[in-house]
Amino acid sequence: MVSTPEPASVYAPAIRRTSRVSNILRLLMRSIRGLNLSKSKPVLLAVAAAMTMGLITAGCSAPGAAADIHGLEAAPMADMPVAVRSAGGRIAQAYRLAVTHEPLLRDIPCYCGCKSMGHRSNYDCYIAGMGEDGRRRFDMHAIDCAVCVNITHDALRLCSQGKSVPEIKTFIDGQYGKIGPSTGSTARVLAVFNTGMGKP
Repeated sequence: MVSTPEPASVYAPAIRRTSRVSNILRLLMRSIRGLNLSKSKPVLLAVAAAMTMGLITAGCSAPGAAADIHGLEAAPMADMPVAVRSAGGRIAQAYRLAVTHEPLLRDIPCYCGCKSMGHRSNYDCYIAGMGEDGRRRFDMHAIDCAVCVNITHDALRLCSQGKSVPEIKTFIDGQYGKIGPSTGSTARVLAVFNTGMGKP
């Protein structure tokens, strides 16, 4: 049994952190320019660049994962089932991203027709639930479905660019809405935002 999607407000703070990166970078650069440390400037610039990259990858991430796909953290390949590791490429990347970005993908619909399989979001195309042992049970549906994989990559690419959940959903609806029926999970997200309940 799949649990209900978390409200978009759960993911919003991470998205807001990503959108603040440019402001933080500007402040760092202003501070560095104000210093008269000609020999130290390269070191300070390197520190500022490293801090900025850390902030960018923290915007859409989960703790303990490696940043390597769209600049976002993804679960290690070693944690994936054999079928996913064998598939490789964009498919394996999508599974790895799904593990670390559950809140966002629970709020993004899928349009491949998997609603008839009981899927309620793009996340369900990858994760079937939790086993009695507390480990994830992977759904192998997305291994053979380019629509699921493309939606995941598009959603997380947009997330890495600082787009909000409603903006990501609008893009996904526009790109994939004619392919098949929506799993419908995001109607709830928009209702939450429209009533103001999604605000922190």
